[in-house]
Amino acid sequence: MEGMHGHFASTKAMNQCDCLIALGARFNDRSTGDRTRFAPSGKVVRVDIDSSEFSKTLDDRVEVLGDVKAVLQRLTPLVASNTHEEWGRRVRELRAEEKGYADYRETLTPKRIMDIINEERDPETVVVTDVGQHQMWAAQYLTFDRPRSFITSGGLGTMGFGLGASIGAALATGRHVILVTGDGSFAMNMAELITAVDNQLPITVVMLDNRVLGMVRQMQSLFKRQRYSQTTLDRKVDYVVLAQAFGARATRATTPEEFAAQLSAALLVDGPTFVECPIDKDEFVTPVLQIGASMDELIVNMDDVKAKMGR
Repeated sequence: MEGMHGHFASTKAMNQCDCLIALGARFNDRSTGDRTRFAPSGKVVRVDIDSSEFSKTLDDRVEVLGDVKAVLQRLTPLVASNTHEEWGRRVRELRAEEKGYADYRETLTPKRIMDIINEERDPETVVVTDVGQHQMWAAQYLTFDRPRSFITSGGLGTMGFGLGASIGAALATGRHVILVTGDGSFAMNMAELITAVDNQLPITVVMLDNRVLGMVRQMQSLFKRQRYSQTTLDRKVDYVVLAQAFGARATRATTPEEFAAQLSAALLVDGPTFVECPIDKDEFVTPVLQIGASMDELIVNMDDVKAKMGR
């Protein structure tokens, strides 16, 4: 997931470490913030198959040219075991601090939606995302213990990716697929729901509907003094009726209890299902690394968001 919205503990740990091993990482400004204040700069051991990446954005201490898998296979046997107990304690402290910032509201919040998906899905279920805030929430809160169970567009930012990828995953694996999407991304490619219906594919679409283009609007809220441009759409589309018109079973959940019951039922259907979850347009992804700021200036929760917005 992009560094701008990484977990508090891992982000802080990265910035406080005395040696950072980077495997194919590009260290863009979303991951580092102000590079002149990025603490691990000059302490990086970088492994990359592309030599043009070496010291391109940060000063590397060691540069290793090669395929990551091959390099690790060669180097791992040479590294002595070390528990680093003091550093382990520091990481545990950071994780405890992160838990203090967690969102514990019991309404139908993005975190609660992801928690329910975790509770209701089978470990074999494949989860796919589109691009946007929902993608970050999925990466932050969903848990996986099986390889190749999470498909996302990563840094490419391909809105509309999710439904086509879900169709491909369902056809390739024969497993049930949950698509986590937003109303903006779903609208980009929603006609492919016809394909899913025609082939009776076991795909459950969970759409977080905030009636805005949430990721860009969040940036405008926090960093552009709430000057909104082409992000507050407030479309009048009834997506439940639309999905039903395409031939899918569709419902709307407004409480955690409704969503849990509807998702549980949807995952038993051998065909496309759709659950719309309305959320507030001012639900933001946190933590946030501020543009041009340092890691010490993270916006860690919604209280920080309100302070930043002057509310």
